[in-house]
Amino acid sequence: MKFRRPLTLVALSAAVLAACAPSDPGPDQEAALRVVPTLAAAFGACDPDRVASLYAETAEFLAPDTPGALIGREAIANHLAGACTATYRPIMTVLEQRAHRLGRDGAVITGTYSIGRSDLPDEAPWSAAFVITLAGSADGWRIQTQASIPTGP
Repeated sequence: MKFRRPLTLVALSAAVLAACAPSDPGPDQEAALRVVPTLAAAFGACDPDRVASLYAETAEFLAPDTPGALIGREAIANHLAGACTATYRPIMTVLEQRAHRLGRDGAVITGTYSIGRSDLPDEAPWSAAFVITLAGSADGWRIQTQASIPTGP
C-alpha cells in the first residue's frame, strides 16, 4: 500500500500533462514550403498526375493565360499539362517564397517564380509573383487557391 499513492500521483500527473499538451498542430510550415518547389518539379517533368495530387479537389487557379478562374483539380492539371504538348519542356524556378500560417489547417505561400523553356535556354524567362492558399489534411498540404501575377518579361 505504501507505493500506491506515489504511483497514483504519477499517473494523475501524466494524465494532466497529456491533457495540457498542445493538440495536433496540423501539417508543419516546412512542409508548406515544399509544396511550390514540388509543383515546379512536377510541372517541369510534365507529370500531370503529380501536379493534380498537389491540389485540393475544389481548388481554384487564376493566371494571366486563363480566361477566368479554373475550378477543380482536373481542370487545373489539364491546363498545366497544355505546356507539355510541344517538343520542349517548361522550366519553372521558384525564386523566393514565404509561408504564413493561418491557424491549424491553413497557410498562405507568397513569392516569385520564373518560367522558361528548355528549347530557349538563353531567353529571359517569364517571371511572376504568386499567392497560394493551402489547406491542411491528414495527407499534408493541398493547394486550395493559386493566383499568379506577371512581374516581368
